[in-house]
Amino acid sequence: MTGSPSKCSDTYLHVNHDNMVKTVDKTVDNATVALFFFTMAARKRSAPFKRFSVALEDGRLDRYVLSALNLTRMYVWQDDGELVMITFNINNLSNFKFNASQRYDIKADETSAAIHRRQAFSTSTLDQVIDDFSIVEDSDLWSMHNPATPYPLPPGLSDSISIIAACNSMQSESARRTIISLYLSYALHTVDPEAKFLTIAEEINIDVIKKVDYDGISETVQYKGPVDFLVGHSGNARSTAKRTHSDAALLVIEAKRRTTFEAALGQVIAQAASILCYRRNAARGRGAYRTYWAYSDGERWVFGYVRPEGAGTSVRVRKTDEMKGRLKPGFDKKGCELVFNHVVGLVSRAFRSTPRNSLVDLSETGDSSGDEDDGGEDDPDADPSLIDSVVDPLSSVRL
Repeated sequence: MTGSPSKCSDTYLHVNHDNMVKTVDKTVDNATVALFFFTMAARKRSAPFKRFSVALEDGRLDRYVLSALNLTRMYVWQDDGELVMITFNINNLSNFKFNASQRYDIKADETSAAIHRRQAFSTSTLDQVIDDFSIVEDSDLWSMHNPATPYPLPPGLSDSISIIAACNSMQSESARRTIISLYLSYALHTVDPEAKFLTIAEEINIDVIKKVDYDGISETVQYKGPVDFLVGHSGNARSTAKRTHSDAALLVIEAKRRTTFEAALGQVIAQAASILCYRRNAARGRGAYRTYWAYSDGERWVFGYVRPEGAGTSVRVRKTDEMKGRLKPGFDKKGCELVFNHVVGLVSRAFRSTPRNSLVDLSETGDSSGDEDDGGEDDPDADPSLIDSVVDPLSSVRL
């Protein structure tokens, strides 16, 4: 297949056969082609995952060029959609002959990096997460500046959670999960009454692969598992379910048992740091990547956020003190009202977070400012080296 003529880039790849190290030459010569690489699953030619110009030898590709790029199953993707496998002769040159100064679309897959350690979010410890995600803990507690006149506890929410508490032992996961869901739903209704911009997604799987260094030794770690609740900017939950994690500004996890409440901190920070990276990968231009989180057993709550620190190579964490909305013994309506106002405050901040990354235009809400009411400064962009790859398990692609 001969691609449509196109102007080649002013760079091309050259490979040293002895050590297979790539170098870049800034000189254009006529014996180059522009290669655009697409995944094997690609249907359109609009989003190559790699593209560059490469020097030819007698119209043929050097095998070591592709070997150095860690690519597998390489095919020339012809104009009619047919695939021609790229094979090599005894001299390590391609059997397929390319025409110089033209573009060729190549279908290929990248070789997956070896994963040295697999970690479930649900079993991650705080110390482990601090090391793996370069967490910097803020020593000052976060005091959310909620409205001077607090929202009253909605009668529907008050009735629902008090009935559940009266009729349920509160030891089951489903009861605690229902209470958390009720708090979130009423908070979203308070902030976005017409449900035009926000949606709640449950049990969304996220998967992050990153490199970590310990005493000069580098290893690749994979974190994966479901997030209990994600809140993102989305007007249509069905059509945007696959993108919710890429635009989620708030996540909430349920502490599975009252006795392990504190252990949930490591999990929620790891998941929030991962969502931070999803949002960074989905960004178009500069934006503040502050991502809010909470964890709760239905009665006890802790709220916080993560944001890039410094040049973006680490993640700063700030959290509130623990607060309680006791349901039994006895229904503490005042405590539940305090919890509700903090959930509303968290949703409100998430609502106006990173409007440039939003799936909707938040300008019409009149609240698209990036300034934080809690006194936070503009957050820096995250360094792309923070996370090496983010895996989207819903569409089986790497972002």
